[in-house]
Amino acid sequence: MNLSRAIDLKEATDVLVRFRYTNQAIVPNGLRQLDRPAERELISKRMRAMGVQSESATHGKQVINNLPRTQVAVLRKGLVNNGLRLVDAHTSCEKAKHGSKYITTMSFRKLKEGEPPLQISNEGIDELRGFSMDSVWTAHIWWNPNGVMVIELVQRQPGVVPQYAIVVRDGWIVAAPTERLLEENEEDMQIGALLLEELESLRVA
Repeated sequence: MNLSRAIDLKEATDVLVRFRYTNQAIVPNGLRQLDRPAERELISKRMRAMGVQSESATHGKQVINNLPRTQVAVLRKGLVNNGLRLVDAHTSCEKAKHGSKYITTMSFRKLKEGEPPLQISNEGIDELRGFSMDSVWTAHIWWNPNGVMVIELVQRQPGVVPQYAIVVRDGWIVAAPTERLLEENEEDMQIGALLLEELESLRVA
């Protein structure tokens, strides 16, 4: 993975972060539960409000594919610090022939003036924090011309040493190399130095 593949967030109005897994025991508490038809309708309604077809939320240009051993512990606060607020958090369940599949979704959006962010319980926040910190994932990122970015996290691997951390800094999403799991409020010195170098090269370009 080359750091020059950083993704510009300046045109993003919505960021969907979706964790896909099969273990019911790790479904976060404190979040609302939706069935898949209800979730599809939720996404469709949001897309129609933006004047686009609902499929555009998940079928844009894939800018990161199969990024291995990726952690997202610092992603939520990074998005908030760059002007995107949490407006929805829920888990849906899809019944399949070989067992149930779960999707926990965090939706972030640039709020309109006076629009309140999501009020989520401390339990929900703690569950999402643990969910993001105790495992690494394989990451895929899609960018859509309607301003919607989708970050898909699959193949959960608990207790595995990460290879990358998805970090948000100065309006960019960067997959930075790392050798350990980070805390939510932490960016280690190695990542900080790499980000400064990379973002400076982007400004020069």
